[in-house]
Amino acid sequence: MKLFDGRAARAELTRPDLANPQPRSAVTTGATAAIRLVVAWIGVSLPLFSMLVAPLPIWSGQPTPRPVMDDSAPTLGWLGALVTVGFVLFLCLPFQPYRLALAMLGRVRVSTRLLVALTVLVAAIGVLTYPRFGSDIFDYAAYERLWVVYGENPLLGVVASHPGDWIAPFVNVPDRTPAYGPVWALLTWPIARLAGDSAAGIVAGYKVLSLLAYAACCWLIWASVDPARRQRALVLFAWSPLVIFEALGKVHNDSLMAVGMLAMVWLASRRQALGGMLGLVTGALVKATALVAAPPLAMRVWRQSGWRGLAPLVLAGSLVIALVYIPFWAGLQTFAPIWHQTAGLGWSLATILTVAVSPQGNDAMATVVRSVLAVAWAGVALLILRSRRVETATELAAATGWLLIATLLLLT
Repeated sequence: MKLFDGRAARAELTRPDLANPQPRSAVTTGATAAIRLVVAWIGVSLPLFSMLVAPLPIWSGQPTPRPVMDDSAPTLGWLGALVTVGFVLFLCLPFQPYRLALAMLGRVRVSTRLLVALTVLVAAIGVLTYPRFGSDIFDYAAYERLWVVYGENPLLGVVASHPGDWIAPFVNVPDRTPAYGPVWALLTWPIARLAGDSAAGIVAGYKVLSLLAYAACCWLIWASVDPARRQRALVLFAWSPLVIFEALGKVHNDSLMAVGMLAMVWLASRRQALGGMLGLVTGALVKATALVAAPPLAMRVWRQSGWRGLAPLVLAGSLVIALVYIPFWAGLQTFAPIWHQTAGLGWSLATILTVAVSPQGNDAMATVVRSVLAVAWAGVALLILRSRRVETATELAAATGWLLIATLLLLT
């Protein structure tokens, strides 16, 4: 009887699964991370679904006319205040599991398929939300109809000039032209054309556009970040309750501006600075705020190749802006809505300081305050550009992000 078979023993010892065994702790950690990610997804999704989708899903919603201010109308008093506070607090609930998901993905990685599947599901909540929290979507459609239906310039027309249009009662400020660019008008022309007088068609069209922009942002983030950090970077954007609510729920067009800025980062990090500039300019032709990303890109190109590299970028960007504006050009007044939006008093630091100095909020004091804030912004911008590196995609994105924060605080 043969007690020991050396050949069989050697074959057993050289099995691939025994030669390179996966540590039990690694398997356990991976499974635990996946479970925790699913739990975090539930924590993010459940409150959002309960507040945004369940009360009025997209297939049941109808637009509501803008509220009419009436001093004689009864108010809910403290009850109304408590309901409002409760609503806001409930919307804050998803941020804790969102934070935990980010913290976990900073330490371990999970299955990419699982992450993508959960991201699709959380995005579906925003898509299924009827855009009743504000009038953005019907403002967009109403101003686009000025071009599609009445042949007016969408960059200068006002909805108040057509009070009989079915969509006019749903516009928040019908006597003011929005400060958006010609690319926004061009992108949304097919929506207004195909939807016609259908409110459901308008909602569906803008939802599709917003979803495409959201998906493009997710892909650009994934492609721009190094493999060790891309899962966390994706969740930072795609699972953000604010992104779900504002971009997919309310269909705010900032997501399209974000596509242009992210495209700039992705292309510039691949030594395609010209393509990055064109992507940035395209985003700025939706909303001019995207131009805050131009200084970091210019600084990067200047440090690498000086005027020889920077001049073609400036020329190409200027040429694209000119060509896109030509069909809508009506002299310098074409830029008037952008100036009025920037100079007006809204929910901003400039408004707070103006009212603090002069409770009447007169125009002269507002001009002084804005001038001081503009000087402060210039100093902060210079400090950011001089102190930060912009060689990698991460560094370029960080410099752009800090400059964007400074711009939103000091100039808007």
